[in-house]
Amino acid sequence: KNDGTSLAICHKEDDSIVLDVADVFYSSSSDVWDSSLPYYKQCNRIFAENDVIPLNKLADLIADLCGKFNVVEGIFDQYNGYGLLELLKERKLNQFEMKVVSQQFNLQTFQITKELINTEKLLLFNHPVLIPELASLEECRNGSSMVIHAPQRLGFHDDISDALARAVYLAYNSKKASSKK
Repeated sequence: KNDGTSLAICHKEDDSIVLDVADVFYSSSSDVWDSSLPYYKQCNRIFAENDVIPLNKLADLIADLCGKFNVVEGIFDQYNGYGLLELLKERKLNQFEMKVVSQQFNLQTFQITKELINTEKLLLFNHPVLIPELASLEECRNGSSMVIHAPQRLGFHDDISDALARAVYLAYNSKKASSKK
């Protein structure tokens, strides 16, 4: 209820990754609407009247984006994953898979994203939520490994940043470059 749902679409262009679409959605139950962080007020409000994000409508939104972009693969995490996977398969969107996301996988996706940002090979547009959220992320040591997450304070989230990192990961590891993917 409090956590957001995000999506991102990227494609590989030569040796760069280009962000095509990024969006984040929160239900009426989320703390973002009461947050002192002004950028969350600019979130897409399509599900802001729902106390939970309806998976059926989310699947419709994904299907609509697949009609506009040549989405060849996609992943989403295990949170509501089986329900979303079933709804996407009903819509003949078989290029998606649910992945049990671990701290190690998240770290790997963010390391690739960070490397591409630092080498200016990740082309982002000035998204009003994504850019400030990325800037707020913290990198911390958790035992013997590193963890990247939102600050552990009220109103901070890492939902759209996670979606970006996963889309970058897929595009980066894609076997072919294209002008639009």
